Amino acid sequence: MAGILRLVAQRPPGRLQTVTKGVESLICTDWIRHKFTKSRIPDKIKPLRLPQGLPTEENMSNTCLKSTGELVVQWHLKPVEQKADEA
Repeated sequence: MAGILRLVAQRPPGRLQTVTKGVESLICTDWIRHKFTKSRIPDKIKPLRLPQGLPTEENMSNTCLKSTGELVVQWHLKPVEQKADEA
């Protein structure tokens, strides 16, 4: 890649150089920071939705609040005990 760039830089000015002349680095620009950082200030205050109902005191540690405002109770599945087949 460096060899190609060196060849382009050594050529007399042409169409390729005039096109690449306006290209700027996007690293650490305001546009990049805006695109890749989430806003810390919420746009609106959303009401809390309880699709599975109000969780009990025991289930409170297994709940998750989504960004949509839903309070979801996450059920931890227990592994099924496998019976040993005796032949």
